Amino acid sequence: KIWAGTDGGGINIIDPADGSIKVLSHIAGDSSSFPAHSIKCIHTDHYGNIWAGSTRDGLIIISQSGMKTHKDSHIGNPSGMSNRTVLCLFQEEDDDIIWIGTDGGGLNRYDPSNNRFTHYESTLNTKIITISAYSETELLLSVYADRLWLFNKQTGKMRPLDIKDDGIRYFMKYTGRSLITANGKDDSIYLLSNSIEKFDKSTGTCHEIQAQEGVSTFGNIFSIGKSDKGLYVHDMFSIYRIDEEGDVLMKVGTPDRHVIKSGSLGSGGDIW
Repeated sequence: KIWAGTDGGGINIIDPADGSIKVLSHIAGDSSSFPAHSIKCIHTDHYGNIWAGSTRDGLIIISQSGMKTHKDSHIGNPSGMSNRTVLCLFQEEDDDIIWIGTDGGGLNRYDPSNNRFTHYESTLNTKIITISAYSETELLLSVYADRLWLFNKQTGKMRPLDIKDDGIRYFMKYTGRSLITANGKDDSIYLLSNSIEKFDKSTGTCHEIQAQEGVSTFGNIFSIGKSDKGLYVHDMFSIYRIDEEGDVLMKVGTPDRHVIKSGSLGSGGDIW
């Protein structure tokens, strides 16, 4: 089934087999109903649990046995988050830890084994747009109206990513638009905006991924997911794949008369 977060209508669970839709929505005065109206991001962990990041209503964990909501708490209190608006969720492969990017409360770490949150002083008052893997000890954070930062998972400290590209630095600081980071094959890193840049860790430089002949993108570009064939992305009208062998953007398909707002790559290779 497809889980779709909506802006005001909770979560819609769509069954592709028969086209039916089940709605999880908040009902005023009903404490047993779904606790949020607007869902910003959804993540499925290794055990099939659903993690839903809401706007203003905290982090909601949905499992076969029930549902639990975590909201904000005092800074340093492990019982809740540093901010109740969740912008992004990230989980590394073969790790149970959930990393949470918040809207003004920086980065939070949630450990399901002991049900505790960790807030990081170095990240407070920042809006974390995306979280990506960078190295064994660091995560890559895209911070709204700021820059790209490397976060040390062991010390909790941040250091600026040394990126030798004036255009990207200007884009993040002054345009009021988000720079999306995404992991490709073999630990590669892509920076997505209205173009696609591939970041070279060894030199700190970027080079733009060019589209195959006759192909052009429209508007901002967003990640769909990666497979052994490369990273899948989309703009408003089409779906593309980055051929990492030749560093070229290839068009996969264009839905007829529809605008694409979001996409997800399923485990079987289907794109929703």
